[in-house]
Amino acid sequence: MIANLFKRRESHTGIAAGALSGDPASRILPWATALMAFLAALALAAALAVGDAATRWSAGFGRGLTVQIGASPLAGDDPAARIVAMLTATPGIESVVETPQEEIDRLLAPWLGGLIDLDGLPKPRFLEATLDPGVRIDPAHLEARLRTVDPDAKVDDHEVWAARLSDYARAVSRTALAAALVIGLVSAAGVVAVALARMAIHADTIRLMRLLGATDRWISALIARAALRQGLAGGAVGAGLAMLAVFLVERAATGAEGLLPTPRLAAWHWALLAALPLAAAAVAVISARLAAYMWLRQR
Repeated sequence: MIANLFKRRESHTGIAAGALSGDPASRILPWATALMAFLAALALAAALAVGDAATRWSAGFGRGLTVQIGASPLAGDDPAARIVAMLTATPGIESVVETPQEEIDRLLAPWLGGLIDLDGLPKPRFLEATLDPGVRIDPAHLEARLRTVDPDAKVDDHEVWAARLSDYARAVSRTALAAALVIGLVSAAGVVAVALARMAIHADTIRLMRLLGATDRWISALIARAALRQGLAGGAVGAGLAMLAVFLVERAATGAEGLLPTPRLAAWHWALLAALPLAAAAVAVISARLAAYMWLRQR
């Protein structure tokens, strides 16, 4: 008997849902949700990718200084040995290593594109100075000392670059997250507009349902049930297309790690993007049910 009552209730729900479907407004929601999910997924992926790239770059800087000196002179005294000696004698500097010319050529190759012969090109040289743990050295003061030997000497502090990159990454991530939040709010507003339009279109049918004993809570649940299916389908399409776009960008960026922070999402980042259809469905259900219930309460 209980099973028969359950089947009868499900049958009535299906008939009522069919009576409230087929309108133009119901066909708009899946496409609108797909668009919003696509934009939200891209914004979220950008925030995650920039944060990950900045973390990897900051870790790559390490603790130390980079000293740039002029190219090897064709004739005369080479100041490189004296600069290395000065750096080694500086308190707080643990070791000094010169970057191999092959590494410099590898970094220059993507920019020059094989247009010129790198072997015959005068190139600056770089010395990587590793600092003792907890030691801070004033780069400006050290640079002034080194310029007494080589006027072209320049000193870059890794911590300064890491801090700038971290600030930049945080700003981009916050902007992207704010954009995703705004997209979510716009999506909720769109669902509300569609739900109100559907209620207005089916006003006569809803009036008849009320005369037959349907409650406002039951009618609003029908609208929310339709929004759940449409929001989940649209969210899956939008998030899927966004994930495909991010994957293609990752593949296109392969090999450019030496030029700029490349986007790379971890496994949990992909899982978070894959869960966006559930979030889209939740926004659709909550927005549609609240809109329908408020519309019914006013009539």
